[in-house]
Amino acid sequence: MPDPLAEVRAEFAAGLDKRIDAMQAALGRLQHEFRVEDARALYQAAHALTGTAGSMGADGLAQAAADLEGLARGWLTRGEAVPEEWRVAAAAVGELDASAREYRATVRAGALRTPAARLAVLGELTSLINAAVDMREIFQGAILKVERVLDFRRASVVLVDESASHYYLHTLYDKVRGGFIPGEAVFPIARGVTGEAIRSGRPIRVDALPGTEGILLQDGTRVSAMIVPLHVGERVIGALNFGHEAPGQYTDEDLDWAVVLGRQIETSLYYSKLLKTIAEQREALARQHAAVRQQRNQLEALIEASDAAIMLVGSDRRVAYANHEMARLLGIPG
Repeated sequence: MPDPLAEVRAEFAAGLDKRIDAMQAALGRLQHEFRVEDARALYQAAHALTGTAGSMGADGLAQAAADLEGLARGWLTRGEAVPEEWRVAAAAVGELDASAREYRATVRAGALRTPAARLAVLGELTSLINAAVDMREIFQGAILKVERVLDFRRASVVLVDESASHYYLHTLYDKVRGGFIPGEAVFPIARGVTGEAIRSGRPIRVDALPGTEGILLQDGTRVSAMIVPLHVGERVIGALNFGHEAPGQYTDEDLDWAVVLGRQIETSLYYSKLLKTIAEQREALARQHAAVRQQRNQLEALIEASDAAIMLVGSDRRVAYANHEMARLLGIPG
């Protein structure tokens, strides 16, 4: 009989790292200086995890979180975190991390891939695209959301350079190395699976790719990968990549969904390009107006400096400008 809470458990498992990271950050700050807001943040996070983990049957997580909750409550009461208790709290966070890994291992991977969960992610991605204005923000937000419904070690976005002969790393996420990491690697489009996907414009799923190939560098000797080209109009401008350290990880269904995800990102790229074009047109128009204004100011200055009585008449036959001599001659108020 299918577990009616499978999807909820999967969502809970996917969010554990973020919860634990927040507690580690608060605890790290408390090591150097006691601040009530940090102790309260630690207490609230531990308290929430205690209840949720208990309801999910994650007893190891619940116990470690309860220990941390008790310590943080005491610190809030006394207004200090003594070193001995801080070390106990650090050990409790370590227990949380180990228990989280064990719990994630018990959650069926299939629960992460339900159509409902993936549809929800696509909906959230649409909202992200509408709200974000920076492309890196869109790419990073998309990868974090996808992590909830697709298992991967590495995810990246690469973009084609102006010469269309190389592609470069724009955004790189590595789960084992703690999240988003900087990278400036450049690769020739003529080589590799990612280059093949960019050249052909077609998505590729590989069950056993050498782990040393390009941006898909992983610990395993053979890895799984999905590469989805990103188009703007008829042109391929980059690719979305997912890599897993185990071979045979991805299915045709996974690839189909990744393609849909790519279409969502393409939409953001298209409108970003459109908005950029509009902005450039506005800037060009503003420059033209400024140039016209400058020319008119120069002309008015020349006319004003003249001893002759001069005035400018517009196309509507109205006086556009009259210098001092003309104004005095015609009795125009200054």
